[in-house]
Amino acid sequence: MSGITSLLTCGIVQSHYTYYNMSPQGKTASLFIVTFMGTVAEAAVYSYIGIALLNAIPEWWSFEFIFAEFALIIVGRIVAVFCTFYAFRLCCKTRTINVLELCFITYAGMIRGAIAFALVLTLPF
Repeated sequence: MSGITSLLTCGIVQSHYTYYNMSPQGKTASLFIVTFMGTVAEAAVYSYIGIALLNAIPEWWSFEFIFAEFALIIVGRIVAVFCTFYAFRLCCKTRTINVLELCFITYAGMIRGAIAFALVLTLPF
């Protein structure tokens, strides 16, 4: 844990010094390189999680558990979106979203993880 903290602290301190002493082209290039490396690391973590999950699944399936979890995810997402919207609506009433747009936001949030998982599965190994 102390090694991770020291790496993080050194990286933050050195990045402030280095970034301000770079040329504009170097700033742009380093931004793209670090963004690319972060995306690759994120894809590697998600692909490892997916592969480990597929290897850890036993031969039998509990369809009751799958349907109960699916229903819990849907209900939780609906409650989270609608409660958050109405909580923020109490603070600022200038612009509102209609119910169909809230339903679309709910659906988009539910398929976000499935799309990310499907994109990771398309990566060549």
